[in-house]
Amino acid sequence: MVKTKICGITRIEDAQLAENLGAWAVGFIFYPLSPRYVTTEKACEISESLKQCTKKVGVFVNEKPETINKIAEIVGLDYAQLHGHEPIEDCNKLTIPFIKTVRTVEETEIYSTAFAFLVDTIDTKNWGGTGKLADWGFAKSITSATGKNPVILSGGLSSDNIKEALRVINPNFIDVSSSIETAPGIKNHSAMSEFFKEIIND
Repeated sequence: MVKTKICGITRIEDAQLAENLGAWAVGFIFYPLSPRYVTTEKACEISESLKQCTKKVGVFVNEKPETINKIAEIVGLDYAQLHGHEPIEDCNKLTIPFIKTVRTVEETEIYSTAFAFLVDTIDTKNWGGTGKLADWGFAKSITSATGKNPVILSGGLSSDNIKEALRVINPNFIDVSSSIETAPGIKNHSAMSEFFKEIIND
């Protein structure tokens, strides 16, 4: 089964279901303008309810490295997912590995120290979580351009298209959020189960 991250987690019950279904990681969004924003205190509570083997990812947008490092220590984050225009110098100041959203092939060279590259829908008003399908052609170009850096596919993935996405792009990881929600940050447990069923049966 492809490694799967369930992002936009705001509730313990959703995180625990993701873990039980076989999620590789859960994602906490620390960008205050996001409808899936979660406080450090709440993220810490959820994180403590999970097994150590379930990875915890913090999502940030143009945040200072000192702030990211502090939150990472408090919550017990394993990775920082960076969705803004963070300078590589700031990325390399982080105390945990970072995942970088890339919008051009050239950025894979700039952010070569990233643990992985994330391909999401490019939106001029939002930094992710739009539910719109990402450019799969661009995603394929990223998988071709990078060698040692794994690729995470995000953007509009659902139980209806995940099998095709895995076949066409063959990403190392996938990241899903809005298609398995009843409202931003509130996961639909039936939709989550159906999504994982599609992955397992692929």
